[in-house]
Parts: sequence; structure tokens; C-alpha cells
Amino acid sequence: MESIEFQKLPTHIAFILDGNGRWAKLHGMKRTMGHIKGVKTLRNIVKEVKALNIKYMSVYAFSVENFSRPKEEVDFLMEKALTEFEKLEKRLPELDFNIRVIGEKDNLDSKILSVVEKLNNTPFINDRFTLFVAFNYSSQLEIVNASKEMKKRKLAFTKENFEKCLYTYPAPAIDLLIRTSHEQRLSNFMLYQASYAELYFPKTLWPAFTKRSLYKALEEYQKRDRKFGQIRG
Repeated sequence: MESIEFQKLPTHIAFILDGNGRWAKLHGMKRTMGHIKGVKTLRNIVKEVKALNIKYMSVYAFSVENFSRPKEEVDFLMEKALTEFEKLEKRLPELDFNIRVIGEKDNLDSKILSVVEKLNNTPFINDRFTLFVAFNYSSQLEIVNASKEMKKRKLAFTKENFEKCLYTYPAPAIDLLIRTSHEQRLSNFMLYQASYAELYFPKTLWPAFTKRSLYKALEEYQKRDRKFGQIRG
């Protein structure tokens, strides 16, 4: 941990929370227990990222495609999401960071939609830390919707205007994207925002991801030579 250069940390870090079910199976538990442990891990990692003064964090909590999973698991995830969102909503007066739940509204229960609206309509508290929770999310749909929003606002079709219509605005592009469980794909997650992200695929399953795992990822990130298409040296 001593090798971290705190002045060279990413501005925007993103996580694909993979391996909850496999972690549960590995420990002889039902898949739902993996998701419960995964939520606890997420809370801990949010605290660590925030403590490092990384300004933006995005997490892939549930994709549009995840609705094709067994109904029992989907129902559990929806109930768990509602509970967690309600906890956040109750804590809004005391929260010292911004939160935005991004994704599609289709297929979501009215109770979830109601609490998500309350969270998203809360004014930004400060500019020190913002958490984006991608829930019922599809990057392809986000890109389509951003294009529609540009037309609706009658904006000139420029890169800058397009980015203003993305769900993650005003966050900059992702610097470091971590997908746990060693699966090496983006799975329709922030394809535009991750255009030049450094990708890191640890073998660690998400419920087992710790502060040490985070620092190891940051150490690897700081070894990378980010050229952005240029030639150096």
C-alpha cells in the first residue's frame, strides 16, 4: 500500500461487480447470500474510494439483460435494491456525497421508481465525491437516449453536447475500470465513458474484494502508460 502515489489517482473509477453467485456457491450458500455479501463489500469500497479523494465512482449493479435471470433471483435483487435505495433516501440529510441512480425506467416497480426519483432529484451536496449506481442499465440504450435528448434540446451534434446528455454528466471519462472475477468483457457497461479507460480484471470475486484489492488495482493503474492514441518517447 505504501507504493501508491496519491497525486496520481484516477478521477473516475468504475466497477463491474461480478462473481457474487460464484462466491456463494464456493462457500456452499444460495446465490442470494452472495448478493447480500456483495452489497456489504460495495459499502466498504465506497468508503475507501471516497477516503482517497477520488472524485467519481460508478458501479454496475444490475443490467437490462439481468432480467433474463431466474425470476426468484431477479425478485430478490429488486427487493434488495429497494431496501438499499430506501436506506440511502432516509440518510440523504446526513450524506456527505452525491448519488445518482442511472439506467432505464422500464420494468422497474413503482416503489423503486419513486425512491430513485427522490434520490436523483436531490441537489448535489458538494463536488468532492459522486457515486453513480447503474441499475437496469444498458450503455447502448444510454447512447441512443443521449442522441434523442440532443435532438429534443436542439443541440448541435458535437462531442461536447453529446457528453452533456449522458447519464453520467458532468463526470469525466472513466480512468480505471475494474471487473472482478477475471471475466474480461464490458458487458454493455459505459462503452462511451470507458473508451480510453485502463481495464483491470482481478481473479477476486466481488464479495471478497477488499481495501487491499483496491490498492493493488490502483498500483497497477499507476504502472500503465496512458497514451490516448499518441506516441511518446
